[in-house]
Amino acid sequence: MPPAQTICPILLPLMLLLLSPQSASAAGLDVTDEAKYLDGWRMAGANPERTSWVPNSPENQTDVPGQLKLEWYKPFEPFIWQKVQIIAADGLLFVATARGLHALDAATGDERWVYPTEMPLGHSPTVVDGIAYVGCFDRRVHAVDAKTGQGIWLSEPAGAGFNTNPLVVGGKVYAGNRDGTLYCLDAKTGRMAWRFETELKQPILFSCAHKDGVLYVACNDMHAYAVDAAMGRQVWKSAKLPGLGFHSYWPTVYRDRVIFTGCHGYRGGGEPSTIGGLLYLDDKDIYGSNDKGKGYAGALVTDKAAFPWPSGPETPTLDLSQKSPEGNGPVTEYFETKPWRRTYFMLDRKTGKEVTYDFDGDGKPEYAPMLWHGTHSGNRFPPIVGGDGFLYQMAGGVKGQSWISRGGVLAWKLDTPLIGTLVPSAHDEPHALAAGGNQIYYYHAEGRDGCQGSADVVSRRHAMYYWYIDAIAPNIPAWLRTRPNDMYGHCGDQNPPVPYKGKVYLQRWGHVICFSPQGGKKKLAVSKAVAPSSPSTFIVPEKAVLRERLAAEVEKMLAAGHLRPGWFNRGLRDGHMAGETDNFGDWFSKPGETITALARALPLLAPELQGRTKEYLRHEFEAFPPDKYAHIGWQGAAREAADVPPEMAAAMAKLGPRPASRHWKGWTFPPQANYALYQYAKVFGNAKELLPRIRRWQKIPADDELAALPFVHNAYVAGLAGIVGLAELAGQPDASAKAELDRLLALRVAKFTTDRPALDKKYDGVFTVGGGIAVPLTVSRNFMFLVPELADYLRANALGKVTEACRHYNDEVLPYWFVAKAEQGDGENTFSVLFDYHALFQAKAMILKEPYEELVKYLDVPAFHRGDLYYIDNLCAALEAAEP
Repeated sequence: MPPAQTICPILLPLMLLLLSPQSASAAGLDVTDEAKYLDGWRMAGANPERTSWVPNSPENQTDVPGQLKLEWYKPFEPFIWQKVQIIAADGLLFVATARGLHALDAATGDERWVYPTEMPLGHSPTVVDGIAYVGCFDRRVHAVDAKTGQGIWLSEPAGAGFNTNPLVVGGKVYAGNRDGTLYCLDAKTGRMAWRFETELKQPILFSCAHKDGVLYVACNDMHAYAVDAAMGRQVWKSAKLPGLGFHSYWPTVYRDRVIFTGCHGYRGGGEPSTIGGLLYLDDKDIYGSNDKGKGYAGALVTDKAAFPWPSGPETPTLDLSQKSPEGNGPVTEYFETKPWRRTYFMLDRKTGKEVTYDFDGDGKPEYAPMLWHGTHSGNRFPPIVGGDGFLYQMAGGVKGQSWISRGGVLAWKLDTPLIGTLVPSAHDEPHALAAGGNQIYYYHAEGRDGCQGSADVVSRRHAMYYWYIDAIAPNIPAWLRTRPNDMYGHCGDQNPPVPYKGKVYLQRWGHVICFSPQGGKKKLAVSKAVAPSSPSTFIVPEKAVLRERLAAEVEKMLAAGHLRPGWFNRGLRDGHMAGETDNFGDWFSKPGETITALARALPLLAPELQGRTKEYLRHEFEAFPPDKYAHIGWQGAAREAADVPPEMAAAMAKLGPRPASRHWKGWTFPPQANYALYQYAKVFGNAKELLPRIRRWQKIPADDELAALPFVHNAYVAGLAGIVGLAELAGQPDASAKAELDRLLALRVAKFTTDRPALDKKYDGVFTVGGGIAVPLTVSRNFMFLVPELADYLRANALGKVTEACRHYNDEVLPYWFVAKAEQGDGENTFSVLFDYHALFQAKAMILKEPYEELVKYLDVPAFHRGDLYYIDNLCAALEAAEP
């Protein structure tokens, strides 16, 4: 802590209270666990209340003010998930990667040990009492000796992977799982103490927080939960919250409140959508225009008696319940009239009821005045608690600009409409925050890089370490740009700078980076991936378990009736997905997808369920014939558990089936629709009736275009295979279609390449490779729309090429490809495309013919509550491998 005379007099008692051993609750910790979390950054969010603040002390030295310099940087060969925080404890830095847990010397950056894992780790570890606890996609929690890197115990396998940060308190380990269950384990033995299952069993991707014997967690059923930490009983369940999920982060416990930050449900492209998504909707409603509005989002407060923090021209205080002089706002009225647009949920931690206000006295609820801040998808970063005891968060609405409004790091005077600005920035870029002593540390992502710095909550002094890392260390981005996975993680989820022992650490660009007052710019040796020497930790599930899952997924579809496409906001490039493809981001919008997926599932279902599934297929085929409609429209039951925004729901109600493809020239009608007719005829025996309905010839793109667009090539192969197969079923072989199919199959092998084409080529207006989707389809492009005829041909004629491609994508490009809605997107997109977990899985199953025991390692959970046809298809592929 700085000398007392440097602290604002009104803050000194509070700071002393926070550091007092008798005031654990003020410091954000339970009394029994206070000491365990005060001497380092031992977990994501720093402590069990996830306040992201650690006190300063002569030993800990978390208050590191001023213009820090780059001291050293260490490249990592294994992939590091962008949301992973550096964990600093006991003189070491702990880094979770896709190939295991690494420990570095905090002072020098030298590697101390590596704990390798077969499957990727899911999030940051928590280090307590000399043990590092970390969740893994082998469906277990691992306990590792923090000094030696030797394994201590493995938990029993859960139903899916762990990609939350474990919380360790009171001798127990708590971790939410993708199977929709919160697990409690004994910290010494790993034995399960209890499990809490959510009703819909949607993934738990928010790490839990803890206070006074109660756990707080959010689930992707869009509810927050409070759970008794001792017995695993539900204390309360919140009302359903708006948005599309809770990913990557955690709730923050603050006084008698618990705060959850969400992600919004507005797409920025396609139909239905809004231009620019929620960012521009906020701007339009606050400033009157989404491209020209300026001025503050509330009234400027000049009465210094009203707020407790310093203020100045660059850091004004605003009253967001009042209009600005320019007529902007107020923010509180905006959320009063459009509450479904809020993404900041403050709940009473005793009851789970959302805290609301009525600043204008009209009897209608108003909410925490926090406009969206972040990139175009994913969850906004959680609030943190500063050394002055105030909540700090990233929020929009500080001041408008000609293109997009600004926001920044804002302090909030709880239960008032007053905010104090600390560090302004554009509110369309993601940030991450951490606090130590009087400092708030931030990382701001933008474009190819961003900036890093700190601000003092007492003096309001701001120091920026750099603007774009290549200005001070060009080796860092240069290393990343030579890596196959250089396209991922630039501007989605972020991790904050972590203060520890007089230095500040960040992981970014495939590096661990250290800043300090002295600097040095030392490049350290590359941290290599290490292969596990012990047997696989993955426990292969019984085949009966997968059969039950398949039956359950089909039953959910039958119970719902006709399903509309899955609603999902991947990010900025949703607009590219709509404009540069056949609306690929409208998930499961092609009627043929339902036909082929359920027809494949039929032999794997019990006879009674088979019969009902056939009736469902018949109804879907008659209502939405795959040869008549290119898109099923947006009317029907929802696939997702979340509620779409009212504006989008109203637009969906007006969008019926489409008779043709739109926006691009890859095809005028999905050629793979012919394959759906073929599969339907195999089930119902009506090949002669369906043969005249075949969509015959449309212009197939030129050979060089097909080579650049293998997913288009695959679709035409599927279409021709459908024609050939259906004609043979009808007893009327089609020699010309067979010849063209053979030509395309041979061309597919001849032109097969692992790498995507150069990003500056255009192909006759069919597709702009330098546009929006060349990068996100890197992993899936070769294997989308895969059918058995193509798979068999590739196995017979290009097995080596496919094997190398799958290895390259799995080991080097995106090790998290198999994770549905993986929070590791390209550019200003938090999420990967859903094609990845389906296309590569099918390639491994159908071309490489990997055994059941290998395939099930990569079988995740559905991306949607019901009707995830990719998941159903993956289940079928795994079961077919087990029972050929």
